[in-house]
Amino acid sequence: MTSSRGTSDSRIRVVPWIDADRGQLLGLLRRMQEESRYAFLPFDAARVESELDLYMRETQRRCALAAVRGDTVIGALAGYVTEYAFCSELVASDQILYVVPRSRGTLAAVRLIEAFRRWARDRGAREIVLGIMTGVDTRRTGELFERLGFEFAGGNFVQRLNG
Repeated sequence: MTSSRGTSDSRIRVVPWIDADRGQLLGLLRRMQEESRYAFLPFDAARVESELDLYMRETQRRCALAAVRGDTVIGALAGYVTEYAFCSELVASDQILYVVPRSRGTLAAVRLIEAFRRWARDRGAREIVLGIMTGVDTRRTGELFERLGFEFAGGNFVQRLNG
């Protein structure tokens, strides 16, 4: 790691989503959707705003984290805890994990995942499930998850319907 990257990484902090970052978060999530396999779907800004509100309000069951460098949001993680279908134990899952392309390879994703791990542990989750559904850098993302101690547990298959 070069010293300039190390210096840059040291300025990345992870913070909860706040209303002041709403515009940046909306832009980041739009960019994620446009870059991903979901680009064929319309982006509904009002729906995303509603989800932002929900995640910022329901902090006991929902985790909303931003990776920030300076005043700029460069990544986001949204996750939640829920009960397993077969018992009352809790599992934490991510819904969104995204880092802007120019900040990939920094510690942004690592710090987001580590903060999510702490959040899940504090809520009593028995495990964390991270998915890779965007179709963006799936191999590299999987390798990162494995380096962070996650194990491959299967896969997802998709079939488009109605168009």
